[in-house]
Amino acid sequence: MQVLVRTDHNLNSGHLQNYVESAVTAAVGRFGQQVTRVEAHVGDDNSRSKSGANHIRCMLEARVAGA
Repeated sequence: MQVLVRTDHNLNSGHLQNYVESAVTAAVGRFGQQVTRVEAHVGDDNSRSKSGANHIRCMLEARVAGA
């Protein structure tokens, strides 16, 4: 299973990418034969001008084998 992490220009993707990859693998890893790829789209809705984690959004997109 391949995990792709896509972030907008407002986020530093270094540590975030490792965290998202490990969280997705832990949650979806048991379906490794059925799921070929998971894409995580992470963005900061309020940009860097405001702090806090309440405005971070994440959308997951899973690709199923044979579909």
